[in-house]
Amino acid sequence: MNCFEDLRQYLQLDKSQRYDFLAERLGSQVEEISIETQGRTDKHLLLNLQGEQEDNLWFSAHYDVFGEALGATDNSAAVLSLLHAVKDYRRNTKRPQSVTAVFFDAEEDGYKASGVKKDWQQGSDAFVKQLRSSQLFDGFSSLINFEVLSKGPFETYLTSTKDRIVNDEKLTKYVNSTLDQLGIVYNTVEESPRSDHVNFLLQGLPATVLARRDKKSWAHLHTVKDDISTVDGSCLEENIKVMVELMRNMRREL
Repeated sequence: MNCFEDLRQYLQLDKSQRYDFLAERLGSQVEEISIETQGRTDKHLLLNLQGEQEDNLWFSAHYDVFGEALGATDNSAAVLSLLHAVKDYRRNTKRPQSVTAVFFDAEEDGYKASGVKKDWQQGSDAFVKQLRSSQLFDGFSSLINFEVLSKGPFETYLTSTKDRIVNDEKLTKYVNSTLDQLGIVYNTVEESPRSDHVNFLLQGLPATVLARRDKKSWAHLHTVKDDISTVDGSCLEENIKVMVELMRNMRREL
């Protein structure tokens, strides 16, 4: 089944079923990580694929959604693209780069039902703060986070949020060079939306974010209209191509 058809099936599931869907397809090596946060239990999924290089490049996407939204653009398109990229990379008998894929819970937590902002990304915030000193982070080199990858041109970012937290310059240049090598059009802009990579940056860990911008799709974020119609299937296949290339070439380029 291709990524777009997987996404169509995935969007019919509730949150717990989506978690099970991902865990099953990631296979027996997946780690299920539960963390108590703000009086609830956040459930993250993590898969490590060991390669020849010990330094470990992390990739992330959040699988939770806002309220009753279906979350096709935010953030299921990125989640299913990363899932398929991991499956493709895992087929390599000789992997040049060690890769960790993490699917975060509770990225959307921090908003009240009214939409009044509190804190963002409570799930990854607790994840990094509680686990950074554990063996889980042994070999960690940097993180590339994927957000709203449904339609439109790619965007890379110099900073994140209105606070202008600086994304890792070397890592962002690596993403840019990968897109250049693949002949893919993208825009580099000043400020990204806030997402899970920010919690890594705040702890002094190199991170950046890759997204796509489409005004019509973005207009439906956090609403019930964020459905399969906001997603371009050809963009999903391009996402996968980019992700696998990032996984393969990190050691050579960084």
